[in-house]
Amino acid sequence: MKCDYFGRCGSCKIYPDYGEQLESKVARFRELFSRTPQVFPSPPEHFRARAEFRIVDGSYAMHRLEGEGLIKIERCPIVIEPLYSLMPRLLEAIKKSPELFAKLYRIDYLSGRSQEVLVTLVYHKRI
Repeated sequence: MKCDYFGRCGSCKIYPDYGEQLESKVARFRELFSRTPQVFPSPPEHFRARAEFRIVDGSYAMHRLEGEGLIKIERCPIVIEPLYSLMPRLLEAIKKSPELFAKLYRIDYLSGRSQEVLVTLVYHKRI
């Protein structure tokens, strides 16, 4: 997987490669439970079905891996395809509506095997 933000974005902390992440998690499971789990690997990219993004100056943002603050991101290749394709379109639509865009703090995404997506808009204002 190629991510322009790896090493700066705090979302992916373990390894840039999904296979290495999976091996690390299996090893940690063995260490904690003294047994080998049954493993169902995900694809090497577009594997995360849940994501939370801060909104800064009309852009998605994540906490920095090192230090404080946020890093703006344009795309997130670890999220599953329904989220990946919806993210830019939804944010552009929200920015066109002053009522929806004003004080938008965070957008949370959740999906599964279907193409359906649950989106939660979190505001710092009374609605």
